[in-house]
Amino acid sequence: VSSLTKLLLSRVLFSFHVYVCFLFFVVAIVGIVVVVGSGGTGAGSVELSFPDVVEGVQDVEAIYWAASHGLVVGYDNGNFGPRDNVTREQMAVMLYRYAQFQNMDVTVEGDVLKDFTDSESIGDWSREALAWAVSRRLFSGRDDGRMAPGDNATRAEVAAVVMR
Repeated sequence: VSSLTKLLLSRVLFSFHVYVCFLFFVVAIVGIVVVVGSGGTGAGSVELSFPDVVEGVQDVEAIYWAASHGLVVGYDNGNFGPRDNVTREQMAVMLYRYAQFQNMDVTVEGDVLKDFTDSESIGDWSREALAWAVSRRLFSGRDDGRMAPGDNATRAEVAAVVMR
């Protein structure tokens, strides 16, 4: 594990059960991309605009880089929600898109989500990503047998996923 990844994790672990906002998670992913050498942080030639992301705000470049590379798309209303808590299924989708960006194999064998007691609550938009995350052992269910896709991701969960 690189020293930058360790630094990011130390920020994550500082408040173990605090929820993670989109901005923090995107900055963590972009930081890992830069460390791994997968590309710069420039937004590229894609014209992007989120009404709730103002130029000059901290980490705006990371948001636009992630959006220009398809890791994030924002909400249906056009906003990004940088201070919104990220849910477990949103986190899975961003990681899944990152894996695709890295040209990783994202195939999944069988229905790995069927045994979760709340599998019917997993959104169609996130089902494939959650199945991939579970099949790669990045995600597991809660102690009560739920996947809890709509629950906010804690910093501890983010740290566990990054370390895997």
